[in-house]
Amino acid sequence: GLGRSTIPLARVAHRVVAFDASLLRMRFLKRLAVKNGLSNIDVFVGDIFDLPLRRGSFDLVAMNGILEWVGKTDRFKDPRVAQVTCLRICRDLLKPGGRLYVGIENRFAAAYLRGTDHSGLRYTSFLPRIVAGLYSRLRGHGRYDTYTYSMSGYEKLFHEAGFRKSD
Repeated sequence: GLGRSTIPLARVAHRVVAFDASLLRMRFLKRLAVKNGLSNIDVFVGDIFDLPLRRGSFDLVAMNGILEWVGKTDRFKDPRVAQVTCLRICRDLLKPGGRLYVGIENRFAAAYLRGTDHSGLRYTSFLPRIVAGLYSRLRGHGRYDTYTYSMSGYEKLFHEAGFRKSD
């Protein structure tokens, strides 16, 4: 993305690898890194489902505001399957003992009562997925594919992807 996580991580990490599907964003991030005097950031344009990265090569994988958007891909019919696949890719990139950090909203966050959620519509995160899908298509937004979950939903999602609870 635009460096909100990358720049602070690069200040404390030996090396940071950042990617985004947007060439413009990666050019911006590279310039921002130079402006901040950081030479330990490798940036590339890529898709989470086609990363040219070695398995078991990272101590930390950080996804802040990403997991909810991976369902927008055309590769999977089911956004949840895309999310599980994304999490499995992240798990495979981690070294033994490595950690995954995910920053994402709760499906039932009170903030969604005041405004739209990731779908661009009001209340879709509160609705059952099938109803949210119908509502989204009827409103001209296409498939409902920006899934968020409750805490127990996230626990199930991460378990399905092969993660276990850490202390």
